[in-house]
Amino acid sequence: MVEHRGPSHRFLNADLTSRSWSVYSISRSDQNLYLGGKGLGLKIYYDIVGSGNLGAAEPLGPDNLLIFSLGPMLGTGEAQDRLNLGAKEAAAVIGPAGENLVPYAVIRSGHRFAGRGGVGAVMGAKNLKAVAARGKDYRITPADADLFQRTVNRAKTHILRNGMLKDYRAFGTLANVRHGIESDFVPVHNFRDRRHPDTEQISGQAMAARYSTRHSSCRHCTVLCGHKGRYPDGIIRQIPEYETTGMFGSNIGNFNPDLI
Repeated sequence: MVEHRGPSHRFLNADLTSRSWSVYSISRSDQNLYLGGKGLGLKIYYDIVGSGNLGAAEPLGPDNLLIFSLGPMLGTGEAQDRLNLGAKEAAAVIGPAGENLVPYAVIRSGHRFAGRGGVGAVMGAKNLKAVAARGKDYRITPADADLFQRTVNRAKTHILRNGMLKDYRAFGTLANVRHGIESDFVPVHNFRDRRHPDTEQISGQAMAARYSTRHSSCRHCTVLCGHKGRYPDGIIRQIPEYETTGMFGSNIGNFNPDLI
């Protein structure tokens, strides 16, 4: 197993038109300022596209960028080694919606989805069906292990102080349904109304009791908002998130959790 110490400061730059690749290097100052994930991804996009062309980029055009930017803590959780998952591979893929450039197509990885902005259509426009990666051949080691662990512990302390986190841990993002009920802000009938007496039936609390839910979250996550439960047919599945429940539920006058 090859060990990488600290960040690599580089991205793989794949040109699907010319079928070529190169290394895109990241400066240490940008790494320190933007860390990783969305922040660094947006900085890379800005640097390549240029400030004058940000609004003019054609979403499904060949010059648009599709950036997979990982967070700085990815690959450093000791707990995942103890899970003994077995399979080495993982992939981010699109389905027929992405292939046919449906504007709201998603990218799927396992039971998690990247759905904002129609990124699945961007993959489809590039004739890119999947991005696969093999893990466990490399070990990521923080450049300063002690400082890294102290930072992680400090971040967790701040996160765990948040009162909303307790609701998310217990009921997932569906905790927002009860908050919407209490504030008279529930998506009902395409937002023509903001309340309905049956909304409680699709609340996180009701879902937790109905399906005997338990955690099923993204790895490395402190919040643990993802949940799964046993459905009436006996199969264990993911519990819908808040927006899925809102749009397929109260928004169209449906308050049947099983149908959602």
